[in-house]
Amino acid sequence: MQKLAPLKKPDLLSTPVATLLRDAILDWELPPGERIIERQLAAQWNISRAPLREAIKELMAEGLVEVSPRRGASVSDISISELRELFAVREMIEAYAVRVAIRLADESAIARMERLVNGMQIAANARDFEQFCATGLGFHDELVLAAQNHTLAALYDRVKLKFRRYQVVLASLPELPSSSVEEHRKILAAIKLRDEDRASAEIVAHLEHLVTRFTASSADIFSRFGRPSTIRLSTHARRPK
Repeated sequence: MQKLAPLKKPDLLSTPVATLLRDAILDWELPPGERIIERQLAAQWNISRAPLREAIKELMAEGLVEVSPRRGASVSDISISELRELFAVREMIEAYAVRVAIRLADESAIARMERLVNGMQIAANARDFEQFCATGLGFHDELVLAAQNHTLAALYDRVKLKFRRYQVVLASLPELPSSSVEEHRKILAAIKLRDEDRASAEIVAHLEHLVTRFTASSADIFSRFGRPSTIRLSTHARRPK
């Protein structure tokens, strides 16, 4: 029987079970392909299996968990094809958002973006990948929020949930944090100049670079982060069932 790796002790008084399970998946405590054994996880978290089953259903709807007759519930694989799809949507959202943000953002919003880029530099120098991811995502959050479009922000949040798993591995690639900081500085410089075309182009270049690096380093990523076969099995889009 497969033994589940110990997970963080949850605060069940304040955190829904679905949030606990989602964070365990997004932070790679439960890596792609890992079976979610209800009995073991319920025992670890000292909860009944009923709320855990509901959490699994919720995460199935989000695409983070899949269920098969033989294996039961398991963490969904990540793949190059999914990454490309997610970043294509990100590109559409952010390339549009930055144009609107340039027209609407005040100096305080730009200052917040600059602090986040500086925070990325500090985290990259310290090789603090967790903080690097947090500040990098914070920059993009601030950018989308600056467009002052609640529907756009809600759509972005849904897409962001799925690419958070990729962010962790991307941040660990050699030299990527330093190059990513430079790319964010170029985006910020264009925003400061209120140059919509340049800012949009810099965002597209940044996102395309991330996809290129992930694709080129996929074998190494999985040798360090888990299931080496996952990326090879998932590089082509699956046919609809």
